[in-house]
Amino acid sequence: MVQIQTKIFSTKNESAISDVLGGISNEYILDGNSIFRRIKAPTCNICGAQMVHNGFNTYSKKYLGSIRIGKYKCQKCQSNQEESKPFWFNLLSQIKDYFTSLALTCRNQNVSYEGIAEISRFIIPHGKDYFAELCADFLSKIDIPLLEINGEMPILHYDEQHPKKGRIQKYRLTLLDGETKRPIIEEIVDSKDNETIKDFISVIYDETICPFIVTDLDRRYNGIFQEIFGRKFVHQKCLFHQNKLVVGEFPKNCTIYQELVKYKFLNIFYNRTVEISFLENLLEEQEFRLKNNLPVNTDWKKDKRREFRNFLRDMENLRRRKHENLPLNSLEETMDNITKFRVFLDTVEEEKINNKLLIKLNKRFLQILGDFEHLTAFHHFPGTPATNNAVENYYSTTLKTNLKKQLRTDKGIINRLTLAALKRAGVLGEPPITLSEIMLNFKVISPIN
Repeated sequence: MVQIQTKIFSTKNESAISDVLGGISNEYILDGNSIFRRIKAPTCNICGAQMVHNGFNTYSKKYLGSIRIGKYKCQKCQSNQEESKPFWFNLLSQIKDYFTSLALTCRNQNVSYEGIAEISRFIIPHGKDYFAELCADFLSKIDIPLLEINGEMPILHYDEQHPKKGRIQKYRLTLLDGETKRPIIEEIVDSKDNETIKDFISVIYDETICPFIVTDLDRRYNGIFQEIFGRKFVHQKCLFHQNKLVVGEFPKNCTIYQELVKYKFLNIFYNRTVEISFLENLLEEQEFRLKNNLPVNTDWKKDKRREFRNFLRDMENLRRRKHENLPLNSLEETMDNITKFRVFLDTVEEEKINNKLLIKLNKRFLQILGDFEHLTAFHHFPGTPATNNAVENYYSTTLKTNLKKQLRTDKGIINRLTLAALKRAGVLGEPPITLSEIMLNFKVISPIN
């Protein structure tokens, strides 16, 4: 190990110096003047004669410290030679790793490069281009391997997002693992036609598996999956997307009767009996007031709508405190509710509901009947999801709506997705070395003035 002259350095610093210069043989010395050199000068590379010590060169890092590297001179051929300095390059590499980790963490929190540069003024000042180059260099070298698919029936979530490169529409295709909630494959493409989706998903084809695939309500997917997997797959369409379509058919400010029709519709797959009971009570109150010539004006209706919204919010907050989801109906209950709603839809009072709305609801009900097998597939395989919320949550945390329209290049979009994948894989977070450790490493080898 390298020898350390301690006539200037304390015993405490001697240990720190050993860490910095660790792995260097005892042919070298760090003397009391902080000069790193060989105890015995080497032979000349040109003529082979014994060289002599010839002073030093100083290398410094602004704000941190410096080191003196010994020089040698050949008295025969007058050539000069400088000692190698791998530990110095290692210290510089530590600084680069530290600021790379800082920049990546800030970028993951949507801090601009200019903002990172402003933050660095309180540490060690650097410009925004420095941090942009650090991030680009690191991310260009990252190659995230495909996540292995485990089990004979893996749960897969497939969805698409629509980021823009400036004004050019791009498409982000994602296949997410239902167990780890990490992407198996992800790609930015120019089109999301059938062939593109087929080529994308075919990457994970394995004849030994029968995947349980959750998607939104796009009608193309089932045919695409059949081309890839034959009959060896299960396709679940997302109930969350289905309910969004149902809600979207109704006006924003529904009447009490329209709200009742809406929640009877939603009650097909989810248990909404509490909300239905609340609305039926409001409807009875309204009928009572009408029969007794009590006012049922706009203000009264607004108050009742507000009362119902507060009731919904309290119900949701209660579920969140208990860490519960909205309860799903069993397959038998769902089929029973389908029958009941069919009868109810035929008896809906047209004077209390818009005729165009009634036509839309009938079409939506027929669509549910047509998709019923794929909307209820999860009932036949315990532990499988009914919604595509896993990939929706993944999108909301990796490429938010306000960001996906701001990206200007394919590389920018891919870097953003790579950052998200690194975070999910646990790579981002703890810095490789702290600033105090870096400062100590420079301090112990720097000359004492």
